[in-house]
Amino acid sequence: MIYSLIMMFGQHFALKDFGCLHYFFGVEASWIMDGNLHLSQTKYITDLLQRTTMLSLKLQPMPMISSSCLTQDGSTAVLDASLYKSIVGSLQYILLTRPKLAYSVNSVSIHA
Repeated sequence: MIYSLIMMFGQHFALKDFGCLHYFFGVEASWIMDGNLHLSQTKYITDLLQRTTMLSLKLQPMPMISSSCLTQDGSTAVLDASLYKSIVGSLQYILLTRPKLAYSVNSVSIHA
C-alpha cells in the first residue's frame, strides 16, 4: 500500500524513494521491535557540545532550577552575539526530542 502511494505521488511530483528513514535534519530515527519510531538527536547534541567546547563539562540531573532568574548583573557580556543566537536556535531545535528542556531553553532565549 505504501509503495503504491509512493508511485502515485511519483506520477505528479519529482521524488526519490530512499527507503527507510535513518537520519534526517539532525534527527536520528530507528524502528523499535513493537513498530514504534524512536527519534533521537544524540549526534546533533554532541556536535553542538563540541562546537561550544562544552563536551567535557560535568552532567547535571536537572537542566535548570525553575525559581532561578537570569539577569545581566554579575555576568560578563557575550563576546559574539551571533554565536549566542545560533546556540539558542540549536537548543530550540533540540526541543523536538527533548521537551523537558523547554523551560531552560526559553529562559536563555529571552536574552538572545
